[in-house]
Order: sequence, then C-alpha cells, then structure tokens
Amino acid sequence: MVVKPNRYLALLMGVNVGSGHRLAMADLRALVEGCGFRGVVTVLASGNVVFTAPAGTERETIAPTLEAALAKSHKLRVRVTVVSAAELAAIVDEAPLAGVANNSSRLLVGFARVPGALARLEPLTGRDWSPAALAVTSRAAWLWCPNGVLADGLFAAAGNAMGADLTTRNWRTVLKLQELMAAAKAKPGQEKTR
Repeated sequence: MVVKPNRYLALLMGVNVGSGHRLAMADLRALVEGCGFRGVVTVLASGNVVFTAPAGTERETIAPTLEAALAKSHKLRVRVTVVSAAELAAIVDEAPLAGVANNSSRLLVGFARVPGALARLEPLTGRDWSPAALAVTSRAAWLWCPNGVLADGLFAAAGNAMGADLTTRNWRTVLKLQELMAAAKAKPGQEKTR
C-alpha cells in the first residue's frame, strides 16, 4: 500500500467502553479538525481517528495537543497514542501471529504510547499462554486470544505490565485503519462504521 506523508492515526484509550468516557465520533472529528488537522475520518465508535497533519507538524506534539483538547472541551482525561502511516504499514507487514489466528476479532495489536514501553512485556513472552499466544516486536505487541480477552489471563497480564501505555485494536480494525491511511484523499466528516 502507498504510504501518505503527514497521515496519522490517533488511538484514544478507553473511549466508549462501558459507561465512562463517552464521546460521539462527530464530536471527535470536530475536535481533531479544530486542532488544525484535515481529512479527518473516524472508524467505529471506539476512538480511532485518521487525519492529515499540516506540513512541519512534529509527531510528538500531536498526542498532547489532542489530550489537552479532549480535557478542555469534553472533560475527558484519556490517553492518546499516535501512529504514523509508515509505522502502521510496518506493523501490518510484520504481523507475527497472523498465520496462527483464525479469527481477526480475537487477534489484538497492542500499540505503545511511549517508545521503548513494549520492553515491559518481554517477561511475559516466556510463559505458555496456550491456546493463546503473545509476540512482541519493536513496534507492537500481538495478543492472540482465541477464547476471548477474559479467558486466559494474557490480556489482563499485558494490561498490568503496560498500564495506560498500551492500547489495543483487533486485527480487522487495524487493517481498516491502514486502508484509510493509505487512501489518496479522505473526505472530511466521513465515518466508517464497519
């Protein structure tokens, strides 16, 4: 897939999960546009937003900008993880557990909020999680949870090790996000619901 420069993905942690951190995706799109980003598209209602940053925007400034805007306008204190189009393409290309997983909704990709944080998962890689599996690369963590996230303890163990520095999306969603990031021109206000 073609990687578009200045195209980014923001993953909001814990939005619209349970009763807390409720946020309409139309509001999220408006907020991201209000921060100066364009071509804003949301995917599902779980806080996935793809956008184009103005030339010269430093990636490191995007998450704090969005977190501050969410806190100010919606009183939401949520963590935001930002991934560039090139980073997402590399993550999709490596996919160490894609050949093992037979259900794309139960293969989770974990994105680290801060560089180097995935090292905290290394001690978990030596454990036998069967039938579940864990793989950690330099860019992402891969959690195969064939019986669901609550069944084997892998998801909980990864969450305990990483805390708010890890947010996950299932493989199906990751592929949809990559497709949107590679799109030549997203239509402002467009929302994907699949």
